[in-house]
Amino acid sequence: MKIVKIIDSSHVVIDAGENDGIKRGQQFRITGKEKSDVTDPDTGKSLGELKYIKGHIQANTVYEKMTVCTSIPKAQNSLDIQSMFSRTILPSLNIDADEITGGVDSKDKEIKVGDEVVKELG
Repeated sequence: MKIVKIIDSSHVVIDAGENDGIKRGQQFRITGKEKSDVTDPDTGKSLGELKYIKGHIQANTVYEKMTVCTSIPKAQNSLDIQSMFSRTILPSLNIDADEITGGVDSKDKEIKVGDEVVKELG
């Protein structure tokens, strides 16, 4: 899966949807292209590769072949008057602002169209 559209700093579209088994609320990691091999110092054997994680998103609106995802809301433990009203604040993803195209028609730490999206484990 990959990012195919950046709507704004909190919303992206991925190229997988209901036909691919995506469910509302499912969480994903956005990963970079860079990777680093991890080797066991005792055996010298490769343990696998680490990929840079650019951000975390969750499925919000699932279509047949695509899904609009949002950045994962941060928990707020506040006792002020504003917290009495239920309002979800979506944190901004570190996106490439030049690739924001809006809802209808936004250096490598920035999320870009084409970035890989993988399912969260657990």
